[in-house]
Amino acid sequence: MAEYAKDHGYVVAVTADHGNIETLYNKEGKPHVAHTTNLVPFIVLDPQGRDIALHDGRLGDVAPTVLSVLGLEQPAEMTGTSLIETPGFTNKKMMLIILDGWGFGTADDKDAIFSADTPAWDGLLAKYPNSRLRASGEDVGLQAGKPGNSEAGHSNLGAGRVVAQDDVRMDRAIQDGSFKTNPVFLQAIANARENHKPLHLLAYLTEKSSHGCIDYPLMLVEMAEGVEEIDLHIIFDGRSTEPGSAPAMLRTLEERLGSAEGPVLPEDQLAGGHHRAGPQGHQHMGAHTGRAMGILPLRTDDRSHQHGQEHTKADIQRRQGQRGHIHHRYRCCCHSFTSQIKMGTV
Repeated sequence: MAEYAKDHGYVVAVTADHGNIETLYNKEGKPHVAHTTNLVPFIVLDPQGRDIALHDGRLGDVAPTVLSVLGLEQPAEMTGTSLIETPGFTNKKMMLIILDGWGFGTADDKDAIFSADTPAWDGLLAKYPNSRLRASGEDVGLQAGKPGNSEAGHSNLGAGRVVAQDDVRMDRAIQDGSFKTNPVFLQAIANARENHKPLHLLAYLTEKSSHGCIDYPLMLVEMAEGVEEIDLHIIFDGRSTEPGSAPAMLRTLEERLGSAEGPVLPEDQLAGGHHRAGPQGHQHMGAHTGRAMGILPLRTDDRSHQHGQEHTKADIQRRQGQRGHIHHRYRCCCHSFTSQIKMGTV
């Protein structure tokens, strides 16, 4: 596609939203399934074959580069800079190709892209000017050292600047105290308290994902003074965290609930657990998502006779290492599941 577009008068830029596929194994020698902090490529194909000088940068520099090539004025909101240093480099047509999860790895047998037979890709790098872009951490609005992801990658690519991601904004709100004064949170807690209804909290069981963090529902637990019942609906991770990490993280959750301030009383419950592919599914999995979301407030399931603790642990252990292959939720939403979230009860 890139060569075809170039031959038809387009300046073509090829880049990626984050790293992923290039890393084959984690430190334990197991298959690596998470995103990475690796740099990503930026390649420019010019139909006129001009000499092009590029510099390294970050994803937020891509949109300004596109505007520069097209001869369009860069808005003040775009604080990125063009990656092309060559003065007067313009063209009437431009194509931007964004690869998904395609970074620069270690260039050895642990690097999937390096090890594979990729003549077209190798040809692009050898034939055309290219540079490297930072696509993770603070360069894309994430926490320092945090791997990049599609949401951060594409928002930065399009905005032409560093876009603070939701987790960073949430962490800032916790640090500056504005989290505890959020009117939406306060109203939900007040409704549960005044109407003697359960407060349902959807909790993502992870510590470093752009989709959420267990810190947020725990903070809401601390805020829920006077609420008679708090139900935690757990979404297990296994991507931003290592597959098989759920049991240890459940224990951590229990410990933190036991030491948290606020109404962490015997009536607090683990109301259910779901695999992330259910409520978060985005690969034509609407039926699974609908089923997961429909059951969340009900705490009912066809396994209601089973004790939640035993089923949850057994199901997690059975599915360890299978994230990406199990395309349905962990089925442990039990109507009779009233075991308390304390050490050894989940």
